[in-house]
Amino acid sequence: MATASEITVIGLGAMGSALARAQLRAGHKVTVWNRDGRKAEPLTTEGATAAASLAEAIAASPVVLVCLTSYEAADRLLSADAVRGRFAGRTVIQASTGTPNEARTTAAWLADAGASYIDASIKGYPDELGRPDILVFAGGAPEAFARAEPHLKAAGGDLRYLGDNVAAAAALDLGSLALSVALYAGVAQGARICTSEGVGADLLAAMIPFGEKPRDRAEIIHAGAYELASLHPGASLAVWSDVVDLIQRQTAESGISSELPDLLARLYHRALDAGHGDEDVAALYKVLRGA
Repeated sequence: MATASEITVIGLGAMGSALARAQLRAGHKVTVWNRDGRKAEPLTTEGATAAASLAEAIAASPVVLVCLTSYEAADRLLSADAVRGRFAGRTVIQASTGTPNEARTTAAWLADAGASYIDASIKGYPDELGRPDILVFAGGAPEAFARAEPHLKAAGGDLRYLGDNVAAAAALDLGSLALSVALYAGVAQGARICTSEGVGADLLAAMIPFGEKPRDRAEIIHAGAYELASLHPGASLAVWSDVVDLIQRQTAESGISSELPDLLARLYHRALDAGHGDEDVAALYKVLRGA
C-alpha cells in the first residue's frame, strides 16, 4: 500500500492538534485534515501535510488517528459512502470520547470496511502530551496494536495494552472520568464547608491526597481565579458536564445504577444554567452557597 505519510490525524481541535504535534516531535511523517481547513495551517508550518479532502487524508497513511468530539461524530463523518471504501487495509486509532458500546459499534463497521481498529484513551491535557508519565490505554487486535504502538507512544510514555477487548479503553476512560467528576464536586463542597467557617481553601488544597488536579481546583477557588488556565490548565465546566452526561448514558447502556451520575448531573447542570460553563470546573463552588 503506497502512502504519502505514516499517520493521518483527523480532527484538529485542541487535543487533535496536540496529537499531530506529538507525532511530528516523534519524527513521523504526518498528514492532517479538519473540516475547517484553517486549523491545519499552523501544523503545516511545523512539517505536517494538509490533505485537500477527507478521502485524500485517509488514503495518505496506513494509520489513521481520529480525534473528534464524540464517537457519534466520528462514525457519521467516516462511514459516509464517499470515504468508507478508503479504509481497506488501514489501522484506525479512535481517540475520541465515547462509551464501550460505541467502541464496539465503530470496530464492527470498520471491520466491514476492511480496516483494523484500536480504541485508545489518552489521560492527559493537550499541553501534556508526549510526557513519559502520560497514561495511554489501548485495546484491539495484537497485530493492529503493533502498527499503532509507535504512534500511541508518541502521545504518552506510559502505554498500556489491554488486549483484544476493543471496549476496554473506553470503560477505563469513563471509569477514571467518573472519579474525576466526583472528586471535583467533592473539592467544591469541601471548599464551601471550609470557607463558610472562615477557613481558607488553600489549607484544604494542602491536605488533599488525591493528586495535583483536585488540589489545583481548591487553589483556584482560594484565588477566585476561575478563568481557564488562570492558574493551572484544565477543561471547562461545560466539558466536564458533557462527561457526566456520557457517564449517565453508559449506565443506561450497561444497565447499572445511575444514582451517583444523576446526582452529579444536577449539580453540573445547575452550574451551567448559572452561566459558568466557560469557567474552570472549580466554579461548581459558586452554586453551593445554599438558599
